[in-house]
Amino acid sequence: MNPQTLLTTSHIIILIGVVLTGLGGFGTYHFGKKVDEVKESDAARLNAQIKALSTQLDSFEDIALKLYPNLSRDEAIEKLKINYEQLQKEIDLHKSTLRNFSSSLKLIFSGKWNDKPYPVQLFSPVNDQYYVEISNANQTIKFYASEVYKFTTLDDKRAEFQSLQEVKAGSYPLGQLTNTLESFSKINIHVPFFLGNSIEEGKINIEKIELVFAINGIECNPLIVEQPHEVKLNKIGNTYWASIGMDIDPITTKELYQINSNKFKPDDNP
Repeated sequence: MNPQTLLTTSHIIILIGVVLTGLGGFGTYHFGKKVDEVKESDAARLNAQIKALSTQLDSFEDIALKLYPNLSRDEAIEKLKINYEQLQKEIDLHKSTLRNFSSSLKLIFSGKWNDKPYPVQLFSPVNDQYYVEISNANQTIKFYASEVYKFTTLDDKRAEFQSLQEVKAGSYPLGQLTNTLESFSKINIHVPFFLGNSIEEGKINIEKIELVFAINGIECNPLIVEQPHEVKLNKIGNTYWASIGMDIDPITTKELYQINSNKFKPDDNP
C-alpha cells in the first residue's frame, strides 16, 4: 500500500466519525419531517447500510468495500466519500429551505372598561384573516390564523392577546432559502378586538409585544418590545382592530430570522 493511499485511508477513517454522527442526526430530523421521498429513500438506505456495517467492521475501508463490492478498494472509498459529500450538500440545502413559516404573537395591553376586559378567557373561531405581515421594498408576506386566538384577562385594566398564524401553503416565500427573509425589516401587526365597543374612548395602550417566528417548525429568536404606546381602535364591520407597525434595524432583522439555539435540547440536530 503506497503512502498516498495510506494518507487517503487515514483521512477517510477520521471522517467516519463525522459521517456516522451527521447521518445519524440527519436520520432523526430529516426523515421525521417526511420530505422529498426520493432523497429520503437514498439517504435512508446509505444511512442504514453504514449504521449496520459500523457495528461489525473496524474501518471505513471495509464499509466502502461492503457497499460497493464490484469496485476496487480505492474506487469504493472514493465513491463512498463522494456520496457522503453529496448527501451533506442536500442536507444543508434542505435545512436552509423554507418549507413552513409561522409566527406566534403575544400582546399585553391595557384600557378602560366598564367592567373587566373580558370573561376569564375569550376564544375566537379560526378565520381567513391575517394578523401578522412582514415586508421589504418589493414584497409582503402575510401570516394567517392557524389556530383560534384568545384574550385572557390579567386584571381590571389589563389583558393578553395570543395568536398563532402561518404562511399559506404554496405562498411566497415557501421554497426559498431562509436568508431571503433578511431583507424583510418592516412588521405590521393587526389585532382584532371582540367587545371593542366596551373600551372607553376606543383606544388601548400597548404595554408589551412578543413576536416569535418559526422556520420549519423550529423557533427563531424572539422580538420583544416593551415601549408603551397608545393605539386607536378602528372599526371594520363588527370588529374593532388595532394596527401596530414597526421598522426593524438591519442587525436585529437578521437575528430575528435565526434559529434560537437555546430552544434545542442536547440531542437536537436541526
